[in-house]
Amino acid sequence: LNNYTIPGFFPWFRGSWTDTYGPTGVSLAGGSGTTSLCIGSVGPAFHPAYPVTGGETFLILVSNWWGNTSGFQMDWLGTPISGAPPVRYWQNATDSLWTNTFNWAPLCGGVPDCANQISGVITNSTAFSPYVASNTTIKDITINVGATLRIAPGVRMDICGDFTNNGTLTCSAGSTIRFIGTAAIQNINGTFSATNCFPNFVVNKTIGTVKLNTHIYISGNDSILSGIVDNNLKNTFLQGNFYNYNGATSFTNMGSGAAGSTLSFTGAANQNYTNLVSNLTLNNVTIFQAPASTITLTAGAFNNMILGTGGT
Repeated sequence: LNNYTIPGFFPWFRGSWTDTYGPTGVSLAGGSGTTSLCIGSVGPAFHPAYPVTGGETFLILVSNWWGNTSGFQMDWLGTPISGAPPVRYWQNATDSLWTNTFNWAPLCGGVPDCANQISGVITNSTAFSPYVASNTTIKDITINVGATLRIAPGVRMDICGDFTNNGTLTCSAGSTIRFIGTAAIQNINGTFSATNCFPNFVVNKTIGTVKLNTHIYISGNDSILSGIVDNNLKNTFLQGNFYNYNGATSFTNMGSGAAGSTLSFTGAANQNYTNLVSNLTLNNVTIFQAPASTITLTAGAFNNMILGTGGT
């Protein structure tokens, strides 16, 4: 039995499983722990009501395969029951298939996605790094230190929660990471670089904000189609085109001066700048193209590149 409150860690109730004709719980008779879920070391295949507190979540292991043959029935008294864990971990994988549910632990709840609201954590416990070979979704995704997430050419991964990269993100040509959904805030955390970066970066949220808690690098295009990007005084290094659908309403919190955000154009070819609906005042803008190319301000009334009085 595992009793924990989300969010949190797992403080186990410990005890020894009954050896003879045991019911569906644990007994303190032969072990140590803080509670007993058995009437005794020997008992019928039932147990009286167990006291719980609102907000608790229980993971229950039921074992009735030996000794006791009378069977039992579990009465949940109308309590909602979910077989899906809040998080699954990529660990002890036997291949690189993202869609192989046996590469995820615990072994229940399906492959993490936005539909089942299961988050995914990529660990470095296996030689097989996950490979996303077809379009997929996920709630929160965390890449642990030493772990790698790979995305195939042309494939899109939709994120409806947070994105944390403490490892390596390897994205093939034409792939896309898109932030979607209605979450009030979706956080981007971790560490990125010119080689450990987002591919095409798209924000297409119905409502809500994508918040940068770290500097981000984008090897493709930066496209804000709906929703809001909170720069949070962080920098964006962009190798592709910039598209912002709603001026200062959708690209926000750049601050002022050296301590504020910088939008850096770092492509190896011509890059386009597009801003719609209203004027957008940027803070710092840098151009580090190699080889030297151009930044094209596309046609339109609001496509002037405007710098704030404290920017450069």
